[in-house]
Amino acid sequence: MPKGDLRKEILQAEEIRDMNDAELQGKIDRYREDLFRNRFDLARRNLKNHQIMKIKRRNIARLLTAQRERQIEAILAAEIGTYETNA
Repeated sequence: MPKGDLRKEILQAEEIRDMNDAELQGKIDRYREDLFRNRFDLARRNLKNHQIMKIKRRNIARLLTAQRERQIEAILAAEIGTYETNA
């Protein structure tokens, strides 16, 4: 796989922000399954380019970070809402 093809695999922040929660979770699950398969391919020496594993791990991290940011935003919004109703 040439380097140009690997760059297409990297998720951009704008792409992640445009996803809804279900799409985000679906991507996380898909990348985890792909990474699992890639580990087997690597062990059997069937993996052509091991750099794809690094990219998938980083994509998973990006997706999990975005998911956590959304959770924190929801918690803060709820806390602000309860604070305003009590004031």
